[in-house]
Amino acid sequence: MRIVIDLQGAQSASGQRGIGRYSLNFAQALARNNTGHEIIIALNALFPETIRPIRAVFEGVLPAENIVVWDAPGPVAAIDPANAGRQAVTERIREAFIASLAPDIVHLSSLFEGFVDDAVTSIGRHGAACRVSATLYDLIPLLNQDQIMKDNPAYAAHYFRKLEDLKRASLLLAISGSAAGEAMDHLGWDPAKIVAVGTGADGRFRRSDIGAEARLALLGRLGLRRPFFMYVSAPDAHKNHRRLIEAYAGLPATVRQAHQLAFIGHFQPREREAFERHAAGCGLAADELVMIDGVADDDLNTLYNLAKGFVMPSWHEGFGLPAVEAMLCGRAAIGSRRASLPEVIGRDDALFDPFDVADMRLVLHRLATDDPWRAELEAHAITHARQFTWDRVAAKALEAFARTADATASPPPAPARDGAKDGAKAGYRDGNGRKRLAFFSPMPPQPSGISDYSMELLPALAAHYDIDIVVEQTSIDKDGLPASIGVRSAAWFREHAHDYDRILYQFGNSPFHDYMFETLPAHPGMIVLHDFFMCGLFGHRLQFSREAVARELVGEHGYAAAMDVRDAADVRRALGNYPANLQLLQGAIGVIVHSEHARQLAASWFGATGARDFVAIPLLRAPTQDRDREAARASLGIGPDDLLICSFGFLDPVKLNDRLLDAWLGSRLESDGRTLLAFVGQNEGGVYGRALAERIRTSAYRDRVRITGWTQRGVYETYLAAADIAVQLRTGSRGETSAAVIDCMNHGIPTIVNAHGTMAELDPSGVRMLPDEFRTDELLDALSALAGDAGARSALGERARSIIRTQHAPGICAARYEQAIETAYARDARGLGGLIHGLRAMAIPPAEQQRVATSLARNFPAHPRCRQLLVDVSTLARTDLRTGIERVARAVLRQWLTHPPAGWRIEPVYATATTAGYRYARQFTCRFLGIEDSGIEDGVVEAWSGDVFFGLDFAPDIVELQQDHLRAWQNRGVKVWFLVHDLLPVLTPEMFPEGVDQGHARWLRTIGRFDGIICVSRSVLADATAWYADGASSPSQRREWIHHGADLMQSAPSRGMPDDARQVLARLGEHPAFLMVGTIEPRKGHLQAIAAFEQLWARGVEATLVIVGQEGWKVLPDAQRRTIPRIVETLRTHPERGRRLFWLEGISDEYLEAVYAASTCLIAASEGEGFGLPLIEAAQHGLPILARDLPVFREVAGEQAIYFSGKAAADLADAVEDWLARFRRGETPDPARIPWITWEETTAMIGRHLGMGTES
Repeated sequence: MRIVIDLQGAQSASGQRGIGRYSLNFAQALARNNTGHEIIIALNALFPETIRPIRAVFEGVLPAENIVVWDAPGPVAAIDPANAGRQAVTERIREAFIASLAPDIVHLSSLFEGFVDDAVTSIGRHGAACRVSATLYDLIPLLNQDQIMKDNPAYAAHYFRKLEDLKRASLLLAISGSAAGEAMDHLGWDPAKIVAVGTGADGRFRRSDIGAEARLALLGRLGLRRPFFMYVSAPDAHKNHRRLIEAYAGLPATVRQAHQLAFIGHFQPREREAFERHAAGCGLAADELVMIDGVADDDLNTLYNLAKGFVMPSWHEGFGLPAVEAMLCGRAAIGSRRASLPEVIGRDDALFDPFDVADMRLVLHRLATDDPWRAELEAHAITHARQFTWDRVAAKALEAFARTADATASPPPAPARDGAKDGAKAGYRDGNGRKRLAFFSPMPPQPSGISDYSMELLPALAAHYDIDIVVEQTSIDKDGLPASIGVRSAAWFREHAHDYDRILYQFGNSPFHDYMFETLPAHPGMIVLHDFFMCGLFGHRLQFSREAVARELVGEHGYAAAMDVRDAADVRRALGNYPANLQLLQGAIGVIVHSEHARQLAASWFGATGARDFVAIPLLRAPTQDRDREAARASLGIGPDDLLICSFGFLDPVKLNDRLLDAWLGSRLESDGRTLLAFVGQNEGGVYGRALAERIRTSAYRDRVRITGWTQRGVYETYLAAADIAVQLRTGSRGETSAAVIDCMNHGIPTIVNAHGTMAELDPSGVRMLPDEFRTDELLDALSALAGDAGARSALGERARSIIRTQHAPGICAARYEQAIETAYARDARGLGGLIHGLRAMAIPPAEQQRVATSLARNFPAHPRCRQLLVDVSTLARTDLRTGIERVARAVLRQWLTHPPAGWRIEPVYATATTAGYRYARQFTCRFLGIEDSGIEDGVVEAWSGDVFFGLDFAPDIVELQQDHLRAWQNRGVKVWFLVHDLLPVLTPEMFPEGVDQGHARWLRTIGRFDGIICVSRSVLADATAWYADGASSPSQRREWIHHGADLMQSAPSRGMPDDARQVLARLGEHPAFLMVGTIEPRKGHLQAIAAFEQLWARGVEATLVIVGQEGWKVLPDAQRRTIPRIVETLRTHPERGRRLFWLEGISDEYLEAVYAASTCLIAASEGEGFGLPLIEAAQHGLPILARDLPVFREVAGEQAIYFSGKAAADLADAVEDWLARFRRGETPDPARIPWITWEETTAMIGRHLGMGTES
């Protein structure tokens, strides 16, 4: 079973009460005991703060994707009459969303919610779409209307409206026998539909040894200084707090003064004050009644263990869970004799009349003073409470669910999609009419196989529907069609669509179906995909324009597909690699295909659920009438004793006609004068077809091999009547079903096929099946066996005919069509289609319509769809600073865009500091990849469960401003991750502009609340782990690390060489050249390096210092840029500039490659780095390294670099001189031994951390 649990009982105002705890424990128990079942938790997005804690509860118990969140416009609390219309809309949205999950049963954890908050619970407001079960806690308001509802008519109306909903439930799960009895006695419920599943106790409540220190600390903090009796409950009237105060006040003073009474719950100030006033009025001293406001479960368990006894005086309870919790901790419990408490406490002598204060006082006095009796109750408590387990509750519930789900109640018929006006048009049959179906298809004389198919289907389908054919052709041949079938133009249909109940589109991969594209978006219906690949029709609509096809393919298959077309020599051939059918599938109510192979293709292209709405119906064929075989053969010039082998259909490389010719020419059949081979179809017009024709022409037996060319239907059928053996081979299938194979089987021709694509699904008893990748000798053996055994041919042909009669006959297929159509429309009526139909009839204010539309988009994503990887490029899309961070972003982004993991769409996105939410960075991405971007819009991003957001770019201010939006995505099941380059601003704030450390700390705290961070090195990971040790991140956050790639030219490199590049590179070759790569920033060590080389030059050392990097922090005033102005001034005015000192500012990546190649050694003098990308790039170029002794540099270069310490100029000057001496002796470490990875490998590492497959 698929069981959907609406867990709003744990989200709403009841979440902190017994209902909330029951709901959560019940759901957990079902999840633990779900062997053979699928449990889905449905949560309300209007309670955002509750979602992550609930997700955490089910972590490791349920897959994350099984916790779904539905969105709705709020507020909807019933206490405000202004919310009534919005509440009605939201009830329908919620029910349609849950129905879209295709549950076998839906369980409502708490129906009577939503009066004071935004809980939305209803049953059957959107039609009887699902079987619904509800937990019944009690009927206290109904049975105590004078006390609860007399002065609150708004609540009374809300409550009785919920009772009306309850009547539409299929099952009640009562939390006690008492609650079940109330439903039968006061609501008239059938006992067969009520199951008293009972209640369990949380395993966290148990007998515990409490240490003296912990005991004193907790009791002291709560004001409990003497032995105490406790009562845990909400402050509702039926909980009977006041009478308990009165009974306690009536105890002898010596007893009261030796004890305390503790009330534990969630009390509003006015409630607390009222209880305290009542206690004082009854004569209790200030410390005799202790009121404790909501404690954590661990503290509550401690209090249960430390209490002298537990009292539950309620005059009405659905169950009384706190009493069980106390008993599990070994506490003596006394309580009311009313409702469920006798079955909970299990001892008659521990009960009292809740309305008789004197009776209550007597039992309470005995609990305080009769030690043996109290010990007896404690022993009883443990034994009795053990029967209340959540596993037992879950077992009873699952059994009841199965019984209810198996009930034979059938779902109601589906209403029309387009607003039909009467009962028949609403989808209900009566004695006088049937549903009206619009049938879109090309028809004869259009030269299309689908025309012929429709001619065979329509007479049989007319037995189920009143049909009008919708065409866009001047005339059709209606011979053979029932007179009742009408013909309409597409334009006429669009004006009268509301008169039809069902729409059926027959789609094939040809221009004949173009007109359907115009109608489908406005009038969704059932589509039949005769070809899974629709690339021919897709390209025809765009006139095969390279720019248009590439642009539109972004929406269908992503940027990699667009790039394939952009770069291809032949647009048609490149487009042929993609189905290009997503727009069709997303516009369909349901999909009919002719094979399981087409379903498999959908799953391979669009993920595991891609074929969710697909139904496979075999290609139909009317059983043939026996034709005069001899007359057919005579008309073709074939003698009665000849053996005719045929292959039907267009000749093409994918039909493997050459393999058949190979086998025939290489067999004894070739030389047998009685054997003929006929290719019945048009030859391929290119190299393949010419080669086939030439081989036949040069064969010694060319007179016995023919290619017929294109044939009329009559000639085609003549060959079918005349053939002795058929051979139909295939490779490179795209989901299409071979009509020729079905025709051969229908005519009783023994047919040889290979197990490729849809042909692998043929009944092997009706064909001679070869392996998919067959050998020529296997084909030859099959041909020879059939050629030499007429009996075998006859038997195989008869079995084939029987299969066609029993599985492919029009009547059988038409019945399956009706079943598929009605199932799809019923599903649509329960889900989005029916919801839209219903909402159209509601007066939704214009100001609310956009919010409703947003909720629909969030709750009902287009299907099928690939999961999205939303890659944040907010900074890169605005301005590429060409720093190391941007280089990383470009490299990773390019890898993902050009090699997307299977089943994922890579979508760069961006946000701004002024508008909430993200937008698709379509225009930026097209420019980034060199794709024509005219007409592409940067639409608003919607993200759904299973998607991933990855903060690839460093945009701290934007992330902080967008954190609520990201958290909303996270609540809906979107994983949110960030890339962390370093923590340097918070670790070394003196190296950054003033205040940057505070901003960086805010960013770290913000991203710490999400699902994970990926650090660019183990060193950064260590820094992050230490920084977050103070609890600044979510306890469940994952932290991972990667290393950067070193193949610079794969990072979307910039191009271009300045005019003086050749001269500069030549100068670098004159003396040892030491290269520094990095933005001009205070931490990079530039001043130390310049001063060090000045000392070297003064010592007579001939060496060149080359600094590559642009000036940093230009947007800031000089006063905030620390040492940058000084560095820049030194570089620009240095007397050695252009001779022994070079500053190459803002150069291209192409130029940087040349500089690496011309240099002698890389100096990594930075005082702080997250990774040190120049080290790894230098290693790739075989450039030795002299690096500051930082942990991250050791991590990257290991022992294959020379390290220096100290910040003085002399420290580095000495290190350089020492390095030169080693270099001359050949003793410098070999940088080629530094391990490095490619950007492809880096991106794959990130993908694995994000939970994405890396196979593209």
